[in-house]
Amino acid sequence: MAEDNHNSWVEYDIAIEVIGKMIAEQIESLNELLDSFNRMGFKAGDEAILNDQAYRQRMQQIAFFKAEIDSIYSEKDITALLSKVQNVYAPYIKARMQLQKTRSMPQSLTYETV
Repeated sequence: MAEDNHNSWVEYDIAIEVIGKMIAEQIESLNELLDSFNRMGFKAGDEAILNDQAYRQRMQQIAFFKAEIDSIYSEKDITALLSKVQNVYAPYIKARMQLQKTRSMPQSLTYETV
């Protein structure tokens, strides 16, 4: 990756990490969906799963995020992509992490006492 206005590979690496977290979230959601299909008696590769709209959407979203990572490596549309990571994906991931942290805290610690 050539250096340009974006402070070298560090910014690219951070963007890839953030997009990777988006992929991980989609994979987690996909696994939950597949688990529910398994509980209903379906096996991986069954037509009911492959034709399910939620399954296809998750697979498409994963492919989309992977394509964005490829775009970073090839430096295609890098300015717009880095802006999207900074202004859309990173705030979303931060909010999700804060929500998870809040949920994992004991109830007595989630509210500030006066």
